[in-house]
Amino acid sequence: MSKHTPGPWKIDAPTPEGHRPIHESTEAGYLIATVWADDSGKQEADARLIAAAPRLLEACRTLIRICSKRDGTLYEYEDWIQAFIEDGSSITECVRLAQAAIAEAKAQ
Repeated sequence: MSKHTPGPWKIDAPTPEGHRPIHESTEAGYLIATVWADDSGKQEADARLIAAAPRLLEACRTLIRICSKRDGTLYEYEDWIQAFIEDGSSITECVRLAQAAIAEAKAQ
């Protein structure tokens, strides 16, 4: 699997045709995707969701990291408290990442 373009990503102003380009948030502004204009009214929400993808991926990776044993297997529910103590992480860290990513995806 090839590496994706790192975030954050930004949504550009609509083109004259009504499309919403999504670019890497750098000076070069590498094009990530374009959400095509349609009649469903979902274009803005789709663009926000795509732009939030790097943060959503980070939240998922963090959740897996703090819920995994050193050998890569997942802790069972009963072992989670011990997992957080050993790793020095907390579920709060992951929840905050997820909340921020979801808020970015839902921004008005």
